[in-house]
Amino acid sequence: MLCFIVNEHSRSGKGAKIWKEAEAVLKKKNIAYESYVTQYEGHAFSLAHDICECGADDIQLVVVGGDGTANDAPDKSPAFAASECEISVRFATTAAGTDRRGE
Repeated sequence: MLCFIVNEHSRSGKGAKIWKEAEAVLKKKNIAYESYVTQYEGHAFSLAHDICECGADDIQLVVVGGDGTANDAPDKSPAFAASECEISVRFATTAAGTDRRGE
């Protein structure tokens, strides 16, 4: 299952523009996906947790946002490491300078 967590407010609203462009490509190529938009600080983590709890196999999670959104994501969380969830996390950063570079 391909899922996106999107922070549309990242990089002063450019996150929304970047997501619209990416979503257009997904639709054009008929790629099945689900998207979730963050509403508050820390929401990316709770969204990822909910996605993991849905019981789907082989979850591919893409986090679209800045450094804060990426740092909220579950890739290094002990809660996710201890769960039965098979999740692979990738980042599509909208940040001008990212502190996750090279990870």
